[in-house]
Amino acid sequence: MNTTPLIQAIATGNTTIVSALLSGNSENIDINKTEQDQASPLYCSLGYLGQPVNMAIVKLLLDNGARVNQPLYDGNTPMHMAHYNGNIEAIKLLLQHEGNINAQNAEGKTPLHYLLEGKDINLETKLEIIQTFNQLYDVTLRDQDGKIVTDYASSENCPESLSLLINELLDTSPVSTSVNMDDINVAAC
Repeated sequence: MNTTPLIQAIATGNTTIVSALLSGNSENIDINKTEQDQASPLYCSLGYLGQPVNMAIVKLLLDNGARVNQPLYDGNTPMHMAHYNGNIEAIKLLLQHEGNINAQNAEGKTPLHYLLEGKDINLETKLEIIQTFNQLYDVTLRDQDGKIVTDYASSENCPESLSLLINELLDTSPVSTSVNMDDINVAAC
């Protein structure tokens, strides 16, 4: 695969090299240059390459101008990836940099759809994320099949206890626009 030096450093989790590349010591580094599948360095840093998420690298990229809402070919954004992996600290950091928690991909799925579909995310993590951000989610958005997130919570892949809790937390109240992003604490950064 054709890859950039920045994405290679991200794949190995090497914060020192990522920092050096971003500090201007290396010319021709485009912080938003994508892979062949349009995965940006920020998207790759969120576990797309199969590596553990290194929050120091995510923060470096965001602080140096990475486009927080840059989509892949399928419309998935870094926020989709953070939800797919159930990474609450990444979600908080993306929100602090104006990440769109309700971005819809080509299938109409939001990051919350991805969280609910996530098979490798434990129940406690899913609930913690939903409880933390439930005022920001627009639960009325439909995917291309016409499903809203509560339909996903009612699916056969979702335990009944989770389904009940999700439906209770994710009522169809209007989305709050008064949440102060400065109040979201990113302990890992």
